[in-house]
This record gives sequence, C-alpha cells and structure tokens, in this order.
Amino acid sequence: MTSALVRSLAALIVGLTLVCSASALTITPHQPSLLVAPGGSASAEFDIDFGSTPLDFIALQLDLGFNVSRLSGDVDLVTLNFSDTEPQFALGDFIRANHDGGASVSWVIGPVQVLPRVSGMALLSVPLTDLGGAGLTPLTVNLMLSTLDDEFDAGARMDVVVSAVPEPQVWMLALLGGCGLFVMRRWMS
Repeated sequence: MTSALVRSLAALIVGLTLVCSASALTITPHQPSLLVAPGGSASAEFDIDFGSTPLDFIALQLDLGFNVSRLSGDVDLVTLNFSDTEPQFALGDFIRANHDGGASVSWVIGPVQVLPRVSGMALLSVPLTDLGGAGLTPLTVNLMLSTLDDEFDAGARMDVVVSAVPEPQVWMLALLGGCGLFVMRRWMS
C-alpha cells in the first residue's frame, strides 16, 4: 500500500516538473557585460525562452531598469523578435514609455475573441547610449507574462561598461614609441 502511494506521488511530482519546465520563462543575456565607447551606442541582447507549450496571455510587461543619468535607452527602438513560434500580437499595439528608472513596454488585451498566444524563443534587443562617461552601470530586464491560469516572471542583469577610448594623439605617441624601439633595436644589432 505504501509503495503504491509513493509511486503515485513520484509520478505526480515528475508530471508536475515536466509541465512546469515546459512553460518556464527564462531570460539569458548574450554576454555578462556590454562595452560602450564614451558617448557611443550599443545594443544589449537577451534570449527569452517562453517554453515549448503555447501560452495564451492577457498581459505582458517588460521593465528595463538603468541609471538614466548614465544611460539613455530609446524605448521605441526596443525590439522583440521571435525565432520559433510567431506570436499573435496583431490584436493591439505595445505601450512604450520612458520613466525615471529606465523604460517599460507593456501589452494588455482589450475586448477580444481570441487571446494572443506565445511560445518558443525570442531575441530582445535594447539599444543604449552612454551619457555619463567612463564607468560601469547595471542594466536589468524583468519580464512578466500573465495568463488566465498563472503568472510567469523572469529577470536578468547585464553590466554596461563605458571604456575610455584613447585620443588620436595617444595612438600617435604609441606608434612613434614603437617605431623608436624598432629603430634602436636595429641600430644596436
């Protein structure tokens, strides 16, 4: 009796694990840090896995957090491209907004007959421009997907590193110094 109960519980746990993993929402940055030249622009990229089971959703909220005195991110240029199952977002438009702590992109359905559906892999691209000069500042991404039955939440972080680019005069001095060493070595040989 006890072994039958244990086997039944084990089967139930395995089944629940498979169901949860099929619909897991994960965000993975392409690299742990993104290098940007002072005053320059770059694009931070993240892979988003919505799972293999199609999810009918009622709301999708993407929050981008960054220091707005150090970075600028044009929310209108944030893209979400799907490589597997195409999402059905034709029922409405995303609402995009910059705010004091970064930016947000959201999609909430109105009165519709069919819920939009999403699954598979997507590529999130966030264009950023340096405003504050050399240093390091974090970029955080948080995605929440609400379905009729459940809410899925995932987040990721990437460090944005603004590295000082040498001035042309520094390059010229380095080149002259290297040429001088080469001439001196040939002269001593």
